Amino acid sequence: MKNIIVLLLLVVAIFADNPKTYSLLGDVIYNNADNFNKLKNKNLYNLEKENIEKYIKKVNKVKEYGFLVDDHPSKTTKSEYLKKLRVIQKLNDKHIAKVHKNFTLAMKNEESVFFSQLLNSELVDIRRYRKDIRSYYYTHKDEVVLPPKLEAEFDRDEQSLKRQRIKESKYSEDKARVKRIQASDKVKQERMEKYLEAEAKRKKREIQEYQKQELSY
Repeated sequence: MKNIIVLLLLVVAIFADNPKTYSLLGDVIYNNADNFNKLKNKNLYNLEKENIEKYIKKVNKVKEYGFLVDDHPSKTTKSEYLKKLRVIQKLNDKHIAKVHKNFTLAMKNEESVFFSQLLNSELVDIRRYRKDIRSYYYTHKDEVVLPPKLEAEFDRDEQSLKRQRIKESKYSEDKARVKRIQASDKVKQERMEKYLEAEAKRKKREIQEYQKQELSY
């Protein structure tokens, strides 16, 4: 019984991996196929379900052939496998393009649930749409579910932006306060100068009056 369980675990482990031959190309296709398989069961993407299922069957056949190539590599089998991968890659790109089209439409039409499903499918190029995703998230924050890492990143950015705004606001307040103080000091200075000027004129008149009185004797 234990031997059967171990054997089953080994079989699962083997088929959980992707073929090693041309893995740089194959891994992208196979991992995307897994994500398409999850996405097709979402109620808002079920119109594509049949097309995706047909596509995944083709991917699985190529994947099986890839494992055979891993076990029995030759120039012929590797060449044939590469051809199959390139055909599947074109289909992969078409499905990805359709995901991106639906994603942009979801943002345009403000369909936050559909937006969230597509974004969490791992099929959307986040780097390409990062600015749009950030803007949509901040506007529809209560309706959107982001991938955890992206949500943490955006929340950190938002907190950083708030701190920057507080800092700028404080700087503006300090600057305005300095201007008010400078304006007040200027008014005080002008008043003092007028007072001193008036005092000087008053004393000058007193001296002149005194001199006139002295000369009159």
